[in-house]
Amino acid sequence: MFQKICKYFFVILFALFFLFLSITTFHSEFRRTLLNYFIASINLYQVIDMQNVVKKKDIDFNKGAEKIVFFIEAQKKYSNGRSRFLIGTYDALKILESKATTKENYIALEKSFKKILEVDPKIYEARNWLAKSYYYKKNYKKSLKEIAQSIEIAPLQTEGYRIAFKIAHDTKDKNILDDYCKKYLDSNFGGAQKRFKTTYFGGMTNNSLGILAKDKDNVTSEIYPFTGLLFNEINKFELSLPNPSSVKELDIYLSFTAGVKLQVDSIILIDGESNEIEINQEDINVFSKSSFILNDNSATEIILVSEEDEILNLALSKEYQNITQILLNLKFKKFNLTNLNCN
Repeated sequence: MFQKICKYFFVILFALFFLFLSITTFHSEFRRTLLNYFIASINLYQVIDMQNVVKKKDIDFNKGAEKIVFFIEAQKKYSNGRSRFLIGTYDALKILESKATTKENYIALEKSFKKILEVDPKIYEARNWLAKSYYYKKNYKKSLKEIAQSIEIAPLQTEGYRIAFKIAHDTKDKNILDDYCKKYLDSNFGGAQKRFKTTYFGGMTNNSLGILAKDKDNVTSEIYPFTGLLFNEINKFELSLPNPSSVKELDIYLSFTAGVKLQVDSIILIDGESNEIEINQEDINVFSKSSFILNDNSATEIILVSEEDEILNLALSKEYQNITQILLNLKFKKFNLTNLNCN
């Protein structure tokens, strides 16, 4: 019954659309606007329809999966390969998957994961979702294959590694554990770019940051960009100011993934007479958009928990005059995704 209703809905909608399109053939701007509204309407319909499915107390995951398959098959009739209609289908599937919690749920959704990957093999989340389906069916070989493809697309995203560690535990295979531990700890590039947001560095990355010096009136220097960050060791950043300046605060711009610890090892200011002023840890106050701070007398540690742009503000206890250079030593470390021996 549902498929018949959807079929008639799409047929009528497409018929009306192409009728308008034929009428407006010689009005290209109006035709383009109409097309955009039409695609947005279809995508919105898919999302609203799926929201109605997941609002029910007992979610019918088989029915939800059938809707996704139907949406994709309907799109194939009017476009070849990936199209803008797929945005709504992806959003609908993401809503449905977010409610899946059990083995039965993921097995029921397997066909929808496969179907969307037929259209766009680069959706790394769908790779992970399908990997979970295979995991629950104990088809570990296929699950690891999907995980490998997911990590190839977005190496910084953690979902694939988490499933791999569970497989390593279930199979007691230390080679799988060691392999994915190394891949996780070595990955610094390839974070996902969110659809409606841009980041400071064009996507999530653990390999770049920017540093900005400010005086007490928030008069700033330029942002100094740095790349090639190293984890588990001290990174030394040197800022040579174009003119002797007053320094009261340092801002650190980051687009890191969640689960990284940043340690402020030392801040050294050099003035116009080449005097070095090392700032005591207790004279560094840290503020942030979303991070958490660990208080330690020996070093200031910051826990990054959000996959959003972050600005860490290091406010010094007083303003320092006539500064020509700033030496900032930072250390980065990833938190483990499991308490298995992952070193």
